[in-house]
Amino acid sequence: MFIQEKYTKQLQSIKAKEKKVIYVNFDDLPEEYKSDLKTNFYGAIRDGIKEQLPFEDIFISFKNVPITKKLRELDSSDISKLTTINGVVINSGPPKSMVRRAFFRCTKCNEMTYIDQNSQVLEKPSFCPSCNSTLFIMEEKESKWDDYQELIIQENPDDSEIGTVPRTYKVVLVGRHLVNKCKAGDMINLTGVLSVESIGRGTTRVYNWFIIGNYIDILTKDAFSAEISPEDVIILEEWSKNPKIKEILINSIFPSIYGWEEEKYGLTLCLFGGVEHKGPDINFRGSSNCLLIGDPSTAKTAMIIASTKVAPKAIYTQAGGSTGVGLTASAVKDGDSWTLAAGAVVLASGGMCAVDEIEKMSKEDRDKLHEAMEVQTVSINKANIHATLSAKTTILAAGNPKYGKYDDKYTVADNIDLPPTILSRFDLIYIMRDIPDEKKDEGIMNKIFNSLNDDFKDELPLIPTDVIKKYILHAKSKKPTLNDEATKRLFSFYLSLRGSQKDSKVIPIAPRQFQGMIRLTQASARMALRDIATIDDAELSIQLILNTLSRANTDPSTGQIDTNITERGKTMSKSNKERTFKECYPTGIFTRDNAYSIILETMPSLTKAEFDAMFNRVMNKDKWIWIKDVNEQTFESLSTDLRHG
Repeated sequence: MFIQEKYTKQLQSIKAKEKKVIYVNFDDLPEEYKSDLKTNFYGAIRDGIKEQLPFEDIFISFKNVPITKKLRELDSSDISKLTTINGVVINSGPPKSMVRRAFFRCTKCNEMTYIDQNSQVLEKPSFCPSCNSTLFIMEEKESKWDDYQELIIQENPDDSEIGTVPRTYKVVLVGRHLVNKCKAGDMINLTGVLSVESIGRGTTRVYNWFIIGNYIDILTKDAFSAEISPEDVIILEEWSKNPKIKEILINSIFPSIYGWEEEKYGLTLCLFGGVEHKGPDINFRGSSNCLLIGDPSTAKTAMIIASTKVAPKAIYTQAGGSTGVGLTASAVKDGDSWTLAAGAVVLASGGMCAVDEIEKMSKEDRDKLHEAMEVQTVSINKANIHATLSAKTTILAAGNPKYGKYDDKYTVADNIDLPPTILSRFDLIYIMRDIPDEKKDEGIMNKIFNSLNDDFKDELPLIPTDVIKKYILHAKSKKPTLNDEATKRLFSFYLSLRGSQKDSKVIPIAPRQFQGMIRLTQASARMALRDIATIDDAELSIQLILNTLSRANTDPSTGQIDTNITERGKTMSKSNKERTFKECYPTGIFTRDNAYSIILETMPSLTKAEFDAMFNRVMNKDKWIWIKDVNEQTFESLSTDLRHG
């Protein structure tokens, strides 16, 4: 009678009808009960546990059941056994009601009868015991109901095998204590029973698997796979005292990639991230975003994949291959109802999402991704679903230039097919060029050969992946603040750069970049497991931001740093040209050649190619008429007709 001895308070709450569930710690069970539950769950409940309870119609949930198998390892031998598996909720259906005891009223004599419902199909009385009638109406008010919900759970990304489709299962939750407990994107340990259901309505020997939930333990949303013990903290703190810890970490994350030292440093800082700050009216995100854009075969994909392998919580996806839910979230049709399905950015909330070929993402994802990158939420307004999902995710993205190779004649906004709303959300933008260089090429070849040599030893020690995950997770628990020297240095740099181009009306740096410098400064302190960010951290962030501005935000025509390139998608000089173009464009009817000749009087440096591009971009084509390859007589005739209506 161990239950009545140890769970007196819970039994009293059930007796007072305050709840209908009793939570039993698995460790409190005798060994014979543990064995029975893992062998035949329903038989053990019926013959071993419930006989100790003075109540009927209550739920028994078992806590702290050890994980025995991965989701991928479940098989037919696990049917009707209690087990705990780990996974990610990728779809959460709407709550419903399931009848447990249905009362029926005879339409002829009004006699009431009930049937306990145990099958998937509603069971009705075959005839009325009083009048033998076969016509009944179910009385909803008298019937007994339970809350019901369905989830879709997917295996932990760390458990999925490369080249295989992640395993997913339907989960059925029955009872108010389970329904609405978790949502899409949550990492959970699910205790339940593997069950089967027939495929279709006909008789078949083949059945689908699904899991009947018994207990849900929602894990921390900051990590997928790493767990830190007090002993681990001592070891990690010792690692952080190494004066070369940052170089060791970077080398351990990207051991097989030669060169690109600044890019690897920036990606590593993004893995650690800054500190989120919640203000009274607005929240300042802590995660930094990084974009790699450049020529093919410059290790862009390899670098973001390497980042996902060491992040405590990470998802890798290709924007060009994302369908259905896509990168963010979507409302999907599930039978007669609509449900909310989370995409990669939402599922990776609290961690990072690596997006390859970001220039190929769909229009719907583009509309939502800038919200996720700045406000760190994803809003859904579709099919009467109005929801906001958390997306506190670091975005590491790689993209290809739309011209095949990066062209220095154009801005970064012209080189990649991304709108300014997304481009401006990246704290760091790296342009990676494949330029032949004998020394660099020789270094790449040596790195490749050394990577194939199992006996090769690097100059710096390599930290194992699982230790890096713990290191990053422990670092994220730090909330570094900037000391006075670091704060003054960031202020002076920002104000001096803002005032350097005051006369040209070009904005070289915006508050968005200032916030990015703060995040990178805090991330640098986190890399060394420090609670205080120093001036050295500030100098590092300044250098990284300045390099991004000088490469990605430099106007090719003037050589000036202009944040309008990423903020608006065009330079200030181009905006001024377009404004002048519209103001001096002649009124009336002209061929393009005549209009070009007239505009040259005001804009003598305007080329014909620039004229054509600007005409198509800024002029109202319904108002201005382009007549191509027309002789003078026909032109004069058409001009006269148009003037007279």
